[in-house]
Amino acid sequence: QQEASCADVAGSNTGVADAAPSEGPPPGTQCFAWAYRQRDGQIVTFAETRRFSGGRNEIRRQAARYALSRIEHYFNALGSRR
Repeated sequence: QQEASCADVAGSNTGVADAAPSEGPPPGTQCFAWAYRQRDGQIVTFAETRRFSGGRNEIRRQAARYALSRIEHYFNALGSRR
C-alpha cells in the first residue's frame, strides 16, 4: 500500500540473473519501478525492463547501478507533470 509509506522516492527491481526456466524470460532480464510522491501527495510511477549480460553477480551489479542512475532521470521527468 503506497499511502502507508513516508518515503518520497522508492525503487524496486526483480528479474532473472542466471539461467531462466524454459518458458521464462531470458537470463539477464531485469524489471524496474520507481515511485515518487509529489508535493500534493499523489504518487507517480515509472517502469522499465532491461536486459543485461554477464554472470549472475555482474548482472546484479549492473541492475543496481542502473536503478540508482535512473532516480535523477525520472525525478527530472516529474517537472513536466507538475
